[in-house]
Amino acid sequence: MGVAAHHSYAAGRQHLWIACCRDEADHMSYTDPEKDLIRRGALGAMSLVAQADPGFIALFKESAAGSKALASAPDSIKELLTGGMVAPPQATSKDGLKAAMLADVSTAAGILGREPADLAAFSDVIAAVVAAVADASKGTSANEQTVIDDVLNALNSPAV
Repeated sequence: MGVAAHHSYAAGRQHLWIACCRDEADHMSYTDPEKDLIRRGALGAMSLVAQADPGFIALFKESAAGSKALASAPDSIKELLTGGMVAPPQATSKDGLKAAMLADVSTAAGILGREPADLAAFSDVIAAVVAAVADASKGTSANEQTVIDDVLNALNSPAV
């Protein structure tokens, strides 16, 4: 390999290395508590839609559909959603729990808003997940559509 070709090859490898490390560093900008909240927001959105359609079999089908949709998320989002179990927010009523879960979605959107590409990817994933959950058992019911609208509104109203 000539000197010019070697230099070009080395420069290309360096460029790839910088791009790789930059991607990893971007996700390093989220703290562990922020990643936990992002994960709790995503799981809460999925849970809210699943709870809108009663029945054990429906819940099982919807959970499987949500998991499958999460599995097809881009690697950058999967990385943010990977980790241990997160406890649901504390609430004393069903309405309080729903409000707390929607607040988590909004807060997650606010955190991810520091990196617009992450927020866009997360929003796309959550929209796909809640649609898959709702459609998994007998199509999307009116109750499920109302919850989907609430989740999408929370995503579009990031808490800062």
